[in-house]
Amino acid sequence: MANDILIEIDSKNGKHWVIVAEPEQIQPDEGGSQHNGVWKLYVEGDDHLYIGDIAFNQDNSNWVYTGAYLDDDEQEQVAEYIQSNMNGESEPTFYVETYYKGGMANFEIVPNEGHFAVAYDGEIIAEIQHNEDWEQTSGEELDEDVFDTIVQKIESHYE
Repeated sequence: MANDILIEIDSKNGKHWVIVAEPEQIQPDEGGSQHNGVWKLYVEGDDHLYIGDIAFNQDNSNWVYTGAYLDDDEQEQVAEYIQSNMNGESEPTFYVETYYKGGMANFEIVPNEGHFAVAYDGEIIAEIQHNEDWEQTSGEELDEDVFDTIVQKIESHYE
């Protein structure tokens, strides 16, 4: 069964999009559910704004976008990311639980070409990467304890 995919893309006008691709499931006669090749696309944040569908043929080699929000380049970025994810080429996201804003919270860690996006409550709140040391490169400044816990999880994930 396919899972939701968090996709980061950049547009030509400099806008940074975080898109959630949710696999559409069908219920075959024999029960259960299976993915039918269609992904519902939503903008992360923005009240989960629906921006269209992207549908792939059976072997994921061809696709079509139905929607009015993404230009050709942005569509291509989304399609390539989903294809690489479905072909096992991209690294899956993983989760870390830590104390945050007065309670226990789950963070989604999204590996992305040498850096890691940190998502909380459905939105990317920070990015971190390892140069000579671990550092936060963008977003809301994470508390030292939260940052350290996330870094420890990343390191243990790759041991």
